[in-house]
Amino acid sequence: MICTICGQSYGLTHNCPGVAPLTEADPPIPAGLQFAPIEYFVMGWKIVFWDDRYIRSASRDPNALLYGFLFYLLGIGVPALLGILIRISNNGGPLPTSTFLYLLALIPLGLAYDVARFGICHLIAKYFLGGTGKFLPLLRSLFLGVSVVTWVAIVPFIGTLLSGIGAVVVIMVVFEELDHIDRLQAFILSAGVNIIFFGVVFYLMPVTHTLPD
Repeated sequence: MICTICGQSYGLTHNCPGVAPLTEADPPIPAGLQFAPIEYFVMGWKIVFWDDRYIRSASRDPNALLYGFLFYLLGIGVPALLGILIRISNNGGPLPTSTFLYLLALIPLGLAYDVARFGICHLIAKYFLGGTGKFLPLLRSLFLGVSVVTWVAIVPFIGTLLSGIGAVVVIMVVFEELDHIDRLQAFILSAGVNIIFFGVVFYLMPVTHTLPD
């Protein structure tokens, strides 16, 4: 028998990788660790703009998760660093320890936030929408796509909104391609989970919504 998802032939049992086979048009997968930040940054944007070839390629490439994490740190870390510099400039002196720790905590908190919403999306897709993908391949493509979108948040006024929309798009197209669910289902899943997570975070924020002094 032939698996309709990964294309492998099998007998009675089959350990499906949950990823469609690469085609000749898909980008090749590096054999090992590669120093190619520009190429992977471009690949991330290819995922944002719905390029199925790069979604499949990134899902099999361990470098995609590594670079996704690196771009993610920069995307969150640079705004946090700017916030620290602005506060120092406004205060005319060193930041209070509590404020510094608050800004520093944004990186691991943001990382945990995204891993949690990706995981919940995957569980919903798997147990309620017939999803057949594996979490690690999903995580590679998701992180590479979402990591470059976080850079948009630095744009004044509309950056955060555009970044949020971009994240919804990335989750939708990756789950459609790798978890093999319908696009409408993927959109509702992505938008719904993101709205719920945003609402929870907004509810848990301090009433003043300001940095601690």
